[in-house]
Amino acid sequence: IGGSPKPHIYWKKAGVPLTTGYRYKVTYNKDSGECKLEISMTFADDAGEYSIVIRNKHGETSATAHLLEEAEYETYITQFTAFVQEPKIAEEAPEIPLTEYEKEQALIRKKMAKDTILIKPAAEAYEYHISSFEERLIREIEMSIRKIGRA
Repeated sequence: IGGSPKPHIYWKKAGVPLTTGYRYKVTYNKDSGECKLEISMTFADDAGEYSIVIRNKHGETSATAHLLEEAEYETYITQFTAFVQEPKIAEEAPEIPLTEYEKEQALIRKKMAKDTILIKPAAEAYEYHISSFEERLIREIEMSIRKIGRA
């Protein structure tokens, strides 16, 4: 929420203004414009209509929400979740046709997998899959390091 000039913001419950107190915490972040009303330890008598009112010299606006009692909430949820069907799980995944590019990439991956060797270092419990090109590159780097070390 924002405005110029900055608006005055207040909360109401059933038309009666609320302030920060024992169970109500009213906050407004001027940078983000976020307004919050937090109610700790809610009880049945907390159920009702809550409104936020925003006002500056140019006008006023408000928004309202209802906090339901537990029994009302259960009824409300039951009404709306009764119509939601669980997704069905297919026995087989539908076949999705591949584009020429995807077919080409799959073929390349399959060819690279044939050239891949498995290296398992003794010091670590991780497995690495590298292609023959990567293996050759590692060996060349190791030889370069050895040459530098001798020089």
